[in-house]
Amino acid sequence: MALTNIEYGSVASSEVVNNNFQYLDDKISSVSQSLSTNVTALSGSISSLSSVVDNNKSEAEEEHSALQESIDDITEDIAGITTTLDEAIYVKESYRSGKNWYRVYTDGWVEQGGCAYVGGTNAVSNVTLFKELADTNACVYVTATNAYMNGNWDIGVVAGNIINTTTIQLKVGRDGSGGNIYWRVCGMGKTNET
Repeated sequence: MALTNIEYGSVASSEVVNNNFQYLDDKISSVSQSLSTNVTALSGSISSLSSVVDNNKSEAEEEHSALQESIDDITEDIAGITTTLDEAIYVKESYRSGKNWYRVYTDGWVEQGGCAYVGGTNAVSNVTLFKELADTNACVYVTATNAYMNGNWDIGVVAGNIINTTTIQLKVGRDGSGGNIYWRVCGMGKTNET
């Protein structure tokens, strides 16, 4: 059915008018039905999108929760490593020049050593330590190198004593021309508290 044109100012028959009304009524019904179908489809799409958003939100929340757990675990691991490092003992300062050296550890322990010449019979030589000790409760180790004495290459008996927190004394105990003595001192180093 088609819409019948009625000229302006002319009178149309009731059948033409009824047909035109019927045509317009059909068109309105068709547009209404199409609109209703589109609204229903749109509502379904909105509902579907809402469901997808909710699912994605749930997945995102789960992933966020899992990520937060991982971050918490890593933070805990870092705290454990930091505690371990804080408790670990390692060299924090060292020095070496030729035969002279020292090492200072994080717990305050100091190892230091070097080589000093001690000449003559029953000779002594004082050596100033590179790092001051906390007290005289430290260990001294000495080793002699060869020196010519009484027709032999021998330095004889050597000893080392702690004089005070900054000085040790090295001794040769037998006649001879003396020689080099390697020394090493181990003990707690002086800190601001000691």
